[in-house]
Amino acid sequence: MAGNEKNTSQDFQDIHLRQLLVIVRYKPGNAAGMGGAESMLGGVAGAASAASSAVDSVTSYVPGFIKEEKGAEKKSDKDYTYYKEYGKGWDKILDAMDKDMALMNEENKVLIYDYEDDSTADKRKSEGQKLYNKINSEIAGWSGYSSAFHFVGLGQGGNIANEAASLLKDADDLKKGKWTVRSLIYIGTPLYRDIHTVDPAVADGAKRVNYGSRYDLTQQAVQYFEPADKLRKYIETSNADLFSYFTGNIMLHLIKALAFVLGDHKMGTGEDNKKVLDAFDSAKNEITSMIEEMLGLVKKLIDEAPGMISLDDIPEFANVVKGYDAVPGKAADRISRFVKEDLKKMKDGFGISTDKLPIEKFFNCIVPVFNALTDSLNVFQPKTPAAEALSKQVLEKAGVTKVYAPAGVAVQPLDVDEDYIKILQQKAAEKKPEQAAVLVGDAHKQIQSGTKKQQQDIGQLDAESKAALAGAIGAMTLPMLPTKKALYAKLLSYLPLSGANKFLETLTGEKAAGPLKSLMSNVRAGFDFDKTDDPDPEKIGLGTAITRFDGAFSRVKGYLDSKQFPIDDSLNSLYFIYNSHNLVLKQMHPTVRQLIDQQTGLDIFMQGRGYEFDVANNNWVRKTAQEKENVKAVQPIEEKEPAAA
Repeated sequence: MAGNEKNTSQDFQDIHLRQLLVIVRYKPGNAAGMGGAESMLGGVAGAASAASSAVDSVTSYVPGFIKEEKGAEKKSDKDYTYYKEYGKGWDKILDAMDKDMALMNEENKVLIYDYEDDSTADKRKSEGQKLYNKINSEIAGWSGYSSAFHFVGLGQGGNIANEAASLLKDADDLKKGKWTVRSLIYIGTPLYRDIHTVDPAVADGAKRVNYGSRYDLTQQAVQYFEPADKLRKYIETSNADLFSYFTGNIMLHLIKALAFVLGDHKMGTGEDNKKVLDAFDSAKNEITSMIEEMLGLVKKLIDEAPGMISLDDIPEFANVVKGYDAVPGKAADRISRFVKEDLKKMKDGFGISTDKLPIEKFFNCIVPVFNALTDSLNVFQPKTPAAEALSKQVLEKAGVTKVYAPAGVAVQPLDVDEDYIKILQQKAAEKKPEQAAVLVGDAHKQIQSGTKKQQQDIGQLDAESKAALAGAIGAMTLPMLPTKKALYAKLLSYLPLSGANKFLETLTGEKAAGPLKSLMSNVRAGFDFDKTDDPDPEKIGLGTAITRFDGAFSRVKGYLDSKQFPIDDSLNSLYFIYNSHNLVLKQMHPTVRQLIDQQTGLDIFMQGRGYEFDVANNNWVRKTAQEKENVKAVQPIEEKEPAAA
């Protein structure tokens, strides 16, 4: 019998040791179940097209019918499909393992446990009980024999494995030391601090390793929320990222209006008095009309943002937005004041001398715009009713009712995404950021911050915790549609500026005002915006208004600006939810196989029989003189336990 091929190089590898390798994985069992599972797991077919239509209507509203050109389709999957690939890799390898382990001891077994629903903690616990019952039926007759158990969990299968393994603690043979749980291997599993924890009586002494992709938002973020299916749909339908317009387009409309006026007006000593006065009067009409259209765009965006929060439902914000109607009139008053108090004072003979004209005060006509925006954003001061309402809306829109604390166990990364690695290499060569790992890490940290307390019911968490969780969801709602750079570039084409594309890198604050300052430097050396400060916001200068706006914006940009994690234009956050998870689970990675073989003793056993592990083919190959040159040597597996995150 094969069991006679004893290898004594490891103590546990004797013909009397019985070993059970348990693979726990999600897999729908029939056509109906598959359809239902895909509906539960996947995206919404029409979500992207619906969001696209909404964006088209918004961009069409911009004066001049500026319409964004669509870029290449994103590479992202919109569903979990890894279980459809099991037959191409996992099943073949597990079949080979089953046969090889039987050679070590004919009682050895590989048990594959497929389940169909892991969407809630209660269902995972129930599946753990079913798995335990299945294990008991498989090992009937093992009582009194030295036995080792190995669990390999794929995705949430790792938590189901923990539930089943913990139930072994009551077995007399485990209490007597005859049975041991030798290894617990997790792949793409979100490990929790307070649920699905493996009982120490079982796990002490076991090898525990948590594998995954460092770019997997499913493992590191999505699956800490419950229910997660609505959250995934929310992320997909939030793809338009329309709130980027809330800051970017406002500033760009402003610059377009001012550039239009300044581009037609030549300032200098000796200009005709009436011509200059008429020019500034035209400036008033042009700017006030553009402000009206700009604020109309803001209101339209608030109304049409698909899947996003509804600011109109927050009373404090709705009241501020109503005040937008008065902004154009206030801007006109500022210009009239400039003409009356500053421009007419500069009379010199038959013309107006502009060499000493305090032109920086002309730009103060825009102060009411920034004041209105600052008032809007100040509504969301920390620990205010509006800020709490904003967090509440984000969580409700995402459909999440529970959140579970991460266990704080680091993920040992598997490099499974060759295409994305190429993108990283290209970005590095171009010295451009590619921050998917930062995105995933930030979402995970926000969840950790929001789950410091024991409550699992989101409704019972305090405002600070809810804000952190809303921030995690906000980080994941990266734009799913083509980049807005085409639209920004179109708006910038109206500017009489050189190097305008640099403006794309800085859309707010002092830096955003740089192009105007550059333009004005051609008229007045050392030009800067008016920094007059005053308790009355109606009397401050534009420089001060911008600074105040920056302060308010910085507090809420986590909600309003999801472009804080630059990723490649061909990708979006769906890629890091679906593709990354699919890639890590659909095949058994060679690193995982080597660890399993090491824990079962199969590696030493196979080497003793004249085999060598071929990493490229993820398989054991007979070592012969002819084959030796073509076979890669066994790679050592690092024995370090994962450190706490």
